[in-house]
Amino acid sequence: TVAKIAKKPVPGVAAVPVVVGGLLLGNMADMAYGNKLARVAKEAEHILEYERERLVPMKQAPVSRFYTQDEKALFFDKA
Repeated sequence: TVAKIAKKPVPGVAAVPVVVGGLLLGNMADMAYGNKLARVAKEAEHILEYERERLVPMKQAPVSRFYTQDEKALFFDKA
């Protein structure tokens, strides 16, 4: 940067606009792709539909009733 070229110390306050600007720019880029909640819900639906084996619920989890006996036999330990 210019301060480094001039061999002068860069004040710590100069980091504030960089951090805030980066967060705002990232937020705007995130909004360009739609609502984050909608993207998370879409990804969760995809996992539940096409990649069920990746989600291993505990026995007492409310979602365990949606798994077949064959799937439960693969997940849960017999011990």
